[in-house]
Amino acid sequence: MGPLEAGVLYVRKDRIPQIWPAIVTAGWAEDLKGARKLEVFGQRDDPRVAALEAAVDFLQMVGIGNVESRVRALAAQAKAGLMKLAAVDLKTNPQPELSGGVVKFRLKNVPTRRAYDTLWEKHRLAIAMTPGGDSEGLRFSPHVYNSMEEIDRAVGAVRELLG
Repeated sequence: MGPLEAGVLYVRKDRIPQIWPAIVTAGWAEDLKGARKLEVFGQRDDPRVAALEAAVDFLQMVGIGNVESRVRALAAQAKAGLMKLAAVDLKTNPQPELSGGVVKFRLKNVPTRRAYDTLWEKHRLAIAMTPGGDSEGLRFSPHVYNSMEEIDRAVGAVRELLG
């Protein structure tokens, strides 16, 4: 829930010598020790750093366990609704202990690209799509800021799409 393209990489100290940066810039040298060898120098994006800090503060305030519980409940609601639709092939394991907050599914009778486009155009559902291969399908990724009503509306949009 932080800013786009910002994150934290944690590497155990004993594993740092085995990791090499994908990008190096001015000031980088092979003899840099510890995590310094993974830093990229240049113009720092201070607003993104501040936003990342705010996202961590928010998670600490709400509580990671509370976030996990909420995300799992939202995903369970989505999975339960989608499993009631005969033309949906649920790719995510329905058992909560064997899945997280991501709900992946494929529509048996509607091409994936068309389903993706229709769900956006008619319902403004911002979801992810894998257009082909073994992982083909659509993905709901509910988070703590979503409501159960939004989950039900998303499942309803899929039901409507199936006819």
